[in-house]
Amino acid sequence: MLYARTTAAVVALAIAAVITPQAIDAVERPNDARTGIETRTAAPIEPLESVDPIEVIAGVRIISDDADQIEMAQTALEKFERLGWPITNTEIRFEIDGCEHRGYHSFERGHHVVVMCKAWAWTMLHELGHVWSDLYLGDEARRELVERRGLEGWAGDDIAWAARGTEQVAELIAFGLQDGKHIPPHLAAHSDYRTLIEDFEWLFGVPPIHIG
Repeated sequence: MLYARTTAAVVALAIAAVITPQAIDAVERPNDARTGIETRTAAPIEPLESVDPIEVIAGVRIISDDADQIEMAQTALEKFERLGWPITNTEIRFEIDGCEHRGYHSFERGHHVVVMCKAWAWTMLHELGHVWSDLYLGDEARRELVERRGLEGWAGDDIAWAARGTEQVAELIAFGLQDGKHIPPHLAAHSDYRTLIEDFEWLFGVPPIHIG
């Protein structure tokens, strides 16, 4: 079942939403038959709630007063859902005039937060890719990904941004879920096009969307 909007109302960015804290309890599940990687996800939780009317799509809350931004988020969420890896327990905030970066991901009061500083489809997929890796990618798979990509480590301030496993996974996911072929330089620096396809298939169990 693809993401269906449960409310049609949106709020302006200036409205501060009050979130009911939701604790996440990590639970292990068997290796996924499609990928062969050990995965971990969050225990089922109640939908995020707020005192204000907002756009809620299958447990993902979107804060925006722009219909195009909401549609961009919905399109990205549906791509994860169609491939069997739904994004849950997440809030997406559009703060186009309020931050300096393209976007970033954090964890606040028991749920994931994606802040979009640029309304770019690639950035949306990249930041949701961080949520995906937190939900589904276990420590062993992270170590294997670092080895597959020839990286210095999973994360750390002492590792260059493009050489971090956490950023490479997010970029691989954006590469695999985009509608057209695009290879950013920091992905190309670590592998060729065929290897990118193989690494995405290793993660998701299916080929990238743009090659069918």
